[in-house]
Amino acid sequence: DKRVKLTFTVEMDSIVFTKEHLRGFDGFLIDVKCSGKNQKGFCLRKRTDYTSNYIPANAGFIFSAKDSRTLTANIPIRSLELDQGNHSLDLEIIALPIRFQQDTSFNRVRKIAFISDKPVASIEGTISIVTPQLHKVALTVHSLAINKDVVDIHKFDFALGGSGLPDLFWNVHCGTDFIYNCPVQKNAITLKKAYTSTPFLCSDEDWITIGIYDFDNGPFNVQDDVVEVWKSRISDFKLNQIDTLSFGNLSHIVLQLKQVK
Repeated sequence: DKRVKLTFTVEMDSIVFTKEHLRGFDGFLIDVKCSGKNQKGFCLRKRTDYTSNYIPANAGFIFSAKDSRTLTANIPIRSLELDQGNHSLDLEIIALPIRFQQDTSFNRVRKIAFISDKPVASIEGTISIVTPQLHKVALTVHSLAINKDVVDIHKFDFALGGSGLPDLFWNVHCGTDFIYNCPVQKNAITLKKAYTSTPFLCSDEDWITIGIYDFDNGPFNVQDDVVEVWKSRISDFKLNQIDTLSFGNLSHIVLQLKQVK
């Protein structure tokens, strides 16, 4: 998708870790903030879930030891919500103290228990960009069906009493950003009720990904099964017109990308 690519180098000295350890912190998270004249901003930390999963303790945007590292932040143009044309962006790169969860089982990967809102260092700058036209759209999937001729419809769910039909749902991403999950339809190979995603901004060059899944939630399943995935550029759609596609494990999917106010 259309992005601003910001590359910068961070050098961490060992003395700063000594000071922060005395304050009860274990390292730093490098955060990137960006905003245009409308003050609609991008914040890397708010778009990344740093606290729910185990992550490398000293890699990427996390520093827990003396190091020098070149980092790249990709800022989606749509997140800035700017009009088409020339713009000046205000940038800020900050170092936020973090505290790891106390877990002696792992060394290279840790869980972040706390992120401070008070940076210990920051640098500001300005860049100029040219932004494309943005569309505010919503995706409607009117119906879809699994093709029984190419896929075993009983392979998805496993229950104590035997196999069952999939619990179908679809979702949509724009670029890497999650947009919407439709409600799950239990024991189904078709979805006949139309659902519409929440509205989102995009440019013609952005990619949209529609995933169709079997929802799995039980002792024998750890993640949803992929039924089919379809990916296309926004420019491939005829806005406000209904498209019917047939591919892969789907006999059909009827969808519509609509402009909204």
